[in-house]
Amino acid sequence: MKGVYFVGSGGGGGGGPLITLYQRPTTPYSNTSIATGDTAWQVANGVFTGWNNTTATGVQCRVQSLDYSAGNPFTALLFNNPFGNKDRFTDDNGLQVYGNDVWIDNLTGLMYSTIPIATNNTWVDSLTASEAFIDPLGNSDYHMPSAVIYGTLANFSPSSLIQDWIALIPTFNLNRYYWLSNYRVDLNSQNYAFRGNTQGATWTLYSSTTTATIPFRVIPQPTTPNP
Repeated sequence: MKGVYFVGSGGGGGGGPLITLYQRPTTPYSNTSIATGDTAWQVANGVFTGWNNTTATGVQCRVQSLDYSAGNPFTALLFNNPFGNKDRFTDDNGLQVYGNDVWIDNLTGLMYSTIPIATNNTWVDSLTASEAFIDPLGNSDYHMPSAVIYGTLANFSPSSLIQDWIALIPTFNLNRYYWLSNYRVDLNSQNYAFRGNTQGATWTLYSSTTTATIPFRVIPQPTTPNP
């Protein structure tokens, strides 16, 4: 069965609980850090490694997936999320209220701030602000998203499902650029920025300070079955 695999010493027996793992993005190619907190630094510090592993042993595991038979498959999960519903995007209570100014992508298990930080700052200042960010829940393990991270959220095509995501996260600005942690020293120190608009989503080489940052953090893989 596609999307189902086993971990631990007794995984294939089928007698244990069924754990639904987050579908993490792939590991970035970067391996040399340009600045503390950039993509390569995140790899070196374990933010991207082992994303599809679970600490549970002797249990059956499957990977979360989108429900492509749903009316809007971009936002509907195939399996229940840890809150017991099939909403891809929720707040920290499994709702879509976002009262604590954080939201979770229950497909990948990444948490984001609903309020962009470091608006109109340089790339370096935004990177620093992301690393120093503490959300209202007290979490401080945030980073600036890379192209890989944004790529899990947006459909990079003219038809674009990105507007569905933006409708769920009202604080996201269609017309704003957002810094990536992909620093390009080979391009005169210009930086990639992400932008979503009514035509889709794009990467843009950008050096202006009219950008913002949406910091993200990694939620641990589940070790108990979803309700």
